[in-house]
This record gives sequence, structure tokens and C-alpha cells, in this order.
Amino acid sequence: MMIPAAPEAATQYPNWVEVNEVHITLYASRDTANWWATYRQHFDTARFTEVNSCLIGDLVQVACENRDHAQWLHDLLIEKGVAKAALKIGGER
Repeated sequence: MMIPAAPEAATQYPNWVEVNEVHITLYASRDTANWWATYRQHFDTARFTEVNSCLIGDLVQVACENRDHAQWLHDLLIEKGVAKAALKIGGER
């Protein structure tokens, strides 16, 4: 069952990267999934908004300072092995 969460970070930061953790759990390598889990634990939790939650992963938005920051994070995630299909950049242009 999916449970929507409130987008608190969206009011503070104009841009975000949406990460589909279910896609990472099911399709990414173990190293990539472990890297993402560690990254998320050590990241500023105020920047994470859970859009939907389920047992095997969440759909989260990671708040970014600006479009360049969002693009940087998007590119970093791809470099670490997250598929483009699991990511989406949103917010102001």
C-alpha cells in the first residue's frame, strides 16, 4: 500500500531529484543499492521528502539548491549505477 507524505522540503528548495528506491532495490546492483542506502543515511534528512512509501522502497524527492545542484546529484546517482529510469529532475528551470 502506498502512503503519500507531505512535501515539506518543496517549500524550502526550488528544485529536486526524484529517486525511485523500488527501482534501485529491484534492478540496481548490490553495490549501488548499498551505496544509496549509505548515502541516504548520511544525507541531510531535511532535504528528503517521501512522496510514496512501500515495503521495498520509497519514492523520494531530494531537495536541491538550484537546477545545477539537481543536475549534479542526478549525474552522481547515474555515475554510481542508478538507472536513469529511477530518476527525475523537477522544480524551477
